Amino acid sequence: MGDPFTGRERAEDDGLHAGERQRRVLGEGPREVAGDTGEIRGGDDLVDHAYRVGAAGIDRAAREEQLARVRGSDDLDDLLGERKRNDEAEARQRHAEAGDVGRHAEVAVQGELQAARERIAVDHRDRRVPGAFDALEDRDHRGVAVCGRALTRLHLAQVHAGAEGRTRAAKNDDPDVGAPVERVEAVTEGREQRRVHRVALVRAVERDGRDPVGDGREDFVGHAAPMVSSPRMAVFPGFTLPEELRALRTQVRRFIQDEIIPLEQRLDPDAPELPAEDWKRLAAKTKGAGLWALGAPEEYGGGGLDTFSMCVVLEEMAQHRMGLYNSGCGVFGRYPPPAIWAGSKAQIEKYAVPTLREGWETFFAITEPAGGSDPAGAIQTRAEKRGDRWVLNGRKVFISRAHDAPWGVVFARTDKTKGRDGISCFIVERGTPGFSARNIRTIRTSAVPNDVVFEDCELPAENLVGAPGQGLDLAFDLLVKNRFPYSACNLGVAVAAHRMAIAHAKQRSTFGAPLAQRQAIQWMLADAEVEIRAARWLIWEGAWKADRGEDARVEASIAKLYSSEVLGRVIDAAVQIHGGYGVSKEFPLERWYREARVRRIGEGPSEVHRMVIARSLFR
Repeated sequence: MGDPFTGRERAEDDGLHAGERQRRVLGEGPREVAGDTGEIRGGDDLVDHAYRVGAAGIDRAAREEQLARVRGSDDLDDLLGERKRNDEAEARQRHAEAGDVGRHAEVAVQGELQAARERIAVDHRDRRVPGAFDALEDRDHRGVAVCGRALTRLHLAQVHAGAEGRTRAAKNDDPDVGAPVERVEAVTEGREQRRVHRVALVRAVERDGRDPVGDGREDFVGHAAPMVSSPRMAVFPGFTLPEELRALRTQVRRFIQDEIIPLEQRLDPDAPELPAEDWKRLAAKTKGAGLWALGAPEEYGGGGLDTFSMCVVLEEMAQHRMGLYNSGCGVFGRYPPPAIWAGSKAQIEKYAVPTLREGWETFFAITEPAGGSDPAGAIQTRAEKRGDRWVLNGRKVFISRAHDAPWGVVFARTDKTKGRDGISCFIVERGTPGFSARNIRTIRTSAVPNDVVFEDCELPAENLVGAPGQGLDLAFDLLVKNRFPYSACNLGVAVAAHRMAIAHAKQRSTFGAPLAQRQAIQWMLADAEVEIRAARWLIWEGAWKADRGEDARVEASIAKLYSSEVLGRVIDAAVQIHGGYGVSKEFPLERWYREARVRRIGEGPSEVHRMVIARSLFR
């Protein structure tokens, strides 16, 4: 479209935004957009918008004569009435104050962008830029604000140059644009970001799908300019992991790569755990490095990490051959069933504390032959009170580690008449008369499941955890809390398999070209990348909610469901990309492929979790 003001003298340094002319000349009254031409009528209708096609309103020559006299904001003030002058002066004052706040460069830039949106005059070239750079070098807030304003004005000049009929638009390679961009980015990159609930989040995810913290200069759609929001809203920089958590994650990653993986490569591919001597040696190292029992309460010698932080750490800890069911091979410590923390102080001291200190394995027994997904209805194991003792009779199935763990917790029905309120929790030690466990052979090689039988198994009264009838609440609490770490391990192994697939696709060639150049392979890897990133955020969201003390049962089901199914798909793709090597015992993919299938059943099958999620939608 041609410039309707061709031939009019115009000073480049005092050029005005086209929308600014519209607002200041048309006034604040109601406006109407007519058709597709962009015609706009204002309350005072002094002059048509520059885009208007055709004659309307007052004489065009008169309008052009009025605008020809405009060289800056003072000329506009003369043209407008007293009310408009007051409004504009107040707007400029508010904007100047916002620029002076200068908490950091993004605030200044966002305020300037908002001001431009409100049609405040925008100079094409701001000659205060050199002076602002000097202040910027010293981290002066006013200098940051001025530089940000200059950068924004130059950007808007570029975008709107055509609309305003300018003969020269600012280009990306214009020194007035490039220098401010580089300077402002250099300052904003090093700023201290605000913390939000232990982590402050989200930049781009690294290419291996592990780290959701990237270079921080681009937003989600690749724009180098800051995102725009109302100046009345607090600036939300997104989330990034705290430095201490990132350092911890790196430390765990190095330990797995330097200590665990080389040792696993010398063992049988299906070894369920490390040899005892190696375990003791590596456990001593993690204790010395402060990496032991990171998720246990500090008062009992643990690291005191919350659920979210443990999910971040476990994602790294699981990235090795045994990692799916024996994360870190247990050398970072082992934990008692969460139900024990509801017990008495004496129970905690007798069972929980030595478990944390020595790294004992433990078990919890909920699932029965009648089912495990509905413990309220499926639990048939009975516990009868006889004098000062409880006597258990019944059977549990698929109970991991029950054959060799020193102790565990068992859920049994103490009152048939009370339904879900008639289930209680008990501590059972290995070797107790009437308690037996027999291995069940499955495709899983770690955390071997067992068929457990109780035949007149007598327990002291003090082995009751909590109050009678509290068992089901403890069971659900245990399951919900376990599902986030469980999901994080799913994610970690998926990341490791994905990384292996990418590396293999880069170095493996077929028909004269690397697999990485084949679209079929590219799409498999792209799909895996998307699902890994999505799974991570679902796990993190639920963990944050649990840490806030909110009901996170639905989030736990979402995390477990999605992570277990993503794990299966990612490993399947990795096996396919590796071809015959993918099912070879020489690679961990074969073991992960088998064990990943169990993850869609353990901790509740996928179908049950879908039921939980669906029910929440119709409450």
